[in-house]
Amino acid sequence: MDELPIFTAALGIEAPWYIKRVYFERVEEQSQLFIEVAHKRRTRFECQGEKYPVYDHQKRRWRHLNFFQHECYLYGDIPRVKTREGNVLLVDVPWAKPGSSFTLLFEQLVLAQIKGGMSARSAGLLMGISGKRVFGILNRYVSTALSHQDDRFLIRTNLEALNFRVMECPLNKTGVANWKEVIPHRKDILVQRKRRQEHPPIRQPQPQRLPPRRPRPKRLR
Repeated sequence: MDELPIFTAALGIEAPWYIKRVYFERVEEQSQLFIEVAHKRRTRFECQGEKYPVYDHQKRRWRHLNFFQHECYLYGDIPRVKTREGNVLLVDVPWAKPGSSFTLLFEQLVLAQIKGGMSARSAGLLMGISGKRVFGILNRYVSTALSHQDDRFLIRTNLEALNFRVMECPLNKTGVANWKEVIPHRKDILVQRKRRQEHPPIRQPQPQRLPPRRPRPKRLR
């Protein structure tokens, strides 16, 4: 039985991507499942609104949901393209966010655990990662949620929230009755305000002061 179509369907891999091979490997007395992904040759990838041929490849790996009791990883040689401006950029993959080392499904399960009331440390123990990496996932999604604010206000408030929470409201309806919760309050997480980068104060030029005139000594006659 060919297992590649089963994993392709389960992971939602679509052309030009495909699963090259699936295998188990013994790592530190544990069996881990590795899924190698690749792309079809001569594929042009979209980057910044234009399609480019492959310039070179960069090896990447992502932690995925466990396969039964085994840790599972996706990996492969991910193409980079050279833009018109001469920048060499890594193309986005459909199974993970840019810059993340986890698949979307893995991150969604982490977020579900946190939303259900689990602490970052407990979620990390359940998922087999550190609490610090759980916070990294949370920060990435919070930054994404707060990056498009053209049509609403965001309010960081401690109303019924000791560690603060984030609310949103329309630009023309800012009353408390119109607030909608975006980031709920958590006893173990402090919602901090993003600091704006401030420019150093401009020092006004001071007029030069002439040194005081010393009295001329009197001549003796």
